[in-house]
Amino acid sequence: MNLHTLIVFLLLLSLPTGSWWFLFRPMNSQQESLKADISAKQTRMGELSNTIAKTRNMSEEIAKLDKAIGFLEKKLPSEDEIQKVGSVLADISRKAGISQPSVLPAAPVSMPTYREQEVRLTEMKGTFYALLAFLQRLETMDRITRVKELNITKDSAQLGYLNVDMTLVIYFEKSSTIK
Repeated sequence: MNLHTLIVFLLLLSLPTGSWWFLFRPMNSQQESLKADISAKQTRMGELSNTIAKTRNMSEEIAKLDKAIGFLEKKLPSEDEIQKVGSVLADISRKAGISQPSVLPAAPVSMPTYREQEVRLTEMKGTFYALLAFLQRLETMDRITRVKELNITKDSAQLGYLNVDMTLVIYFEKSSTIK
């Protein structure tokens, strides 16, 4: 084999290797990059189609939200109804078997869209089960309330009875006349 044949053979052998290195390898990496872009765009298209499907039901979603707002508004008494809360609490305690509490309302506090008023209930006395019934009735009241503080002590005068002092926060709608 002569030198001339060896050089031609090496040139012919380097042609596919060079074309793979300089042509096919960069094209393969570009093709992988394009596949990744296509996959990302398909994912984004899927998300957009889900959003569009939800948007088509927007009127149903608005109706559901209006219903939820109506439910919450029913639980927020108006400002003139807040005066009735003391008698409602007294009625609940009587039905639960707890002694009539002293109801001490604090001044209402204004928030941007509602008002809240703390109500201190003192001198309540009853059994554990009566207290439990009172708290359950309080929980099912037709207004939004929160127990801020609850102090329970054993009654030393009567066996099996508890003395209870508690602070409730009652939420109500802000009147348009109050600024």
